[in-house]
Amino acid sequence: MARKVPAAAVLGAAVGVALASAPAAHADVKGYLNYLASHHINTALNTPKTNIYFGLRVCELLRGGTTPEQIAQEAVSTADMPGIIGAAQHELCPDTLH
Repeated sequence: MARKVPAAAVLGAAVGVALASAPAAHADVKGYLNYLASHHINTALNTPKTNIYFGLRVCELLRGGTTPEQIAQEAVSTADMPGIIGAAQHELCPDTLH
């Protein structure tokens, strides 16, 4: 019988893996969260962990060749996608700024 794992546990593990694999020289998680707050960016997400996971995912997509515009267009949310993408680029993956 398969054991059900709470979604929060899966998300927590995913964030841990993402943080562990993120480039240490560039990823500034506290700076990212502060940027979101100080710029009043609506993330439509409930927790700092979720915001961090999403920001790291944005960086992953950018590094994979997806443009900021494509990421913003694909998102189905009330969130301020350009703001989230900008925060991620400035604080988590400045190497994606051109």
